[in-house]
Amino acid sequence: MLRISLAVTMLYVVLLVVAGIRAHSLALLSEAGHNLSDFLALLLSLVAVYLEGRPPSATKTYGYRRAGVLAALVNSLSLVAVSFFIFYEALHRIQHPEHVRAGMMIWVAAAGVVMNGAIALLLWRSGKDVTSMSTSAARCCTRWATRSRPRP
Repeated sequence: MLRISLAVTMLYVVLLVVAGIRAHSLALLSEAGHNLSDFLALLLSLVAVYLEGRPPSATKTYGYRRAGVLAALVNSLSLVAVSFFIFYEALHRIQHPEHVRAGMMIWVAAAGVVMNGAIALLLWRSGKDVTSMSTSAARCCTRWATRSRPRP
């Protein structure tokens, strides 16, 4: 299920980038960056699940049980990088405003709500009690819930 989530998330990132460029929308481009970080989180979760399942060795007596924690660290660093990109682009847009195609933005955002709901459902139904997968599912659910509320 995690691999399906990865594929769907990457397809949505590509859709966001294309739509963001065509609509001149920093909101869609920043959403693409955020979803790219979601993709990275899901990918890191997949790697962490694999590593956490490896048995201890002579040099790694505890095994790889902390792979999920390291995956969370890398994910948080990617969010910081995306935040800097959004800040840079926002400053540029303040200086040189562009007309935004709102209709395209709404349709792409609606697709995002459906996509995040489907991914959260897939991860929830997989039923594995793995911290990194639970974190990924929680992120998707949180993003789905916050999209339905108006932003200040």
